[in-house]
Amino acid sequence: MRIAICGRVKELYPGKIGGLESFHRRIAYQLVKEGHEVDYHLYGPIKGEITSFGPKIKIFYYNSHEEFRKKANLKLYQLIHITMINMRDVLKLLPIRIFTSTKIYLFCFYYEEALSLINNKKWRLLLIKFVFHKIIGISPRIVRVLNENNLSASLIYPPVSKEYFCDIREKQKLKEQIIISYMGRIDQDKGLENVLNVFQRLKESYGEKIKLQIIGSYSPSTPTSLSLHKEIQNLKEIEYVARELDYYTSFGEDFLLHAIRETDILFLPYANLDRSLDLPLLVLEGIASLCIIISTPVGDIPEILQDKDLIGTREELYGKIADLVENRKTFESKKNYIAKLRDNLSIEVSCFVNQYLNL
Repeated sequence: MRIAICGRVKELYPGKIGGLESFHRRIAYQLVKEGHEVDYHLYGPIKGEITSFGPKIKIFYYNSHEEFRKKANLKLYQLIHITMINMRDVLKLLPIRIFTSTKIYLFCFYYEEALSLINNKKWRLLLIKFVFHKIIGISPRIVRVLNENNLSASLIYPPVSKEYFCDIREKQKLKEQIIISYMGRIDQDKGLENVLNVFQRLKESYGEKIKLQIIGSYSPSTPTSLSLHKEIQNLKEIEYVARELDYYTSFGEDFLLHAIRETDILFLPYANLDRSLDLPLLVLEGIASLCIIISTPVGDIPEILQDKDLIGTREELYGKIADLVENRKTFESKKNYIAKLRDNLSIEVSCFVNQYLNL
């Protein structure tokens, strides 16, 4: 099957770091692995440096959305994957929908995007429902809001590479220190100020019993991100590994993979999900790697984790982590709970692709 992935270059360019980029990079690699061909069609003023990555994955660039609409030959594909809704795209796809057997999918990655979609006029919603064979949401609340408006959306969780899935026996080995990690972008919306507060209190209470680490990327052009980066650099009690927001490398992916597999408690105190996938990949990667995840009640994270002991307000988070550090039985119980939770979620990338191709 030949598949087209279409969207804005600033959000989908496969050579960059980011949730949306990782999402599509993973499914593209898996589709090719299973014998399919994948082409990216990216529009916008910023052109990427690469025209292909991996075998059978090509990238076509267009200076503007207008050029994309005029020049992209989407009739060549058996499946068209649209990442951002634009009514002009819908009109371009209408003849393909009427005169060919090509499947057309629309993905919703952000809750605000779903709200914007349902706020279209009634005739536009009817047209969207007709043109797209499937509308797919990556979180339960996205799917709920779409289905409340009769858009017949399907839920597929974001994909996690199989390398993240570790054996429970690997995580049950006794270690000298409990490793507690924050991973992700260095910025306020990720809850970094809360991370620093909780980590400092933990170090004062437990000393060498724990190892604290922050692994992420920062933006030199964003004042809050740069300020936090400099502050963390001066904290001796926290192991800090960060790089400027830049292009994706397999080395960086391998480093994150190793770090998350070594982590016992993954601390993700999101302030909001405004700039994150509505179901963050890190939450699912943590589950795959059998990390005990401690997070905040934002988006669908409580619904995914399904355990009030793992979710807390900013004031409660220190106590929840402290309880895990102090009580070995609780620690082991929660680790086993995450293993059972992982078994009930279809998040491995090959499962995603199987669902994706059989909608």
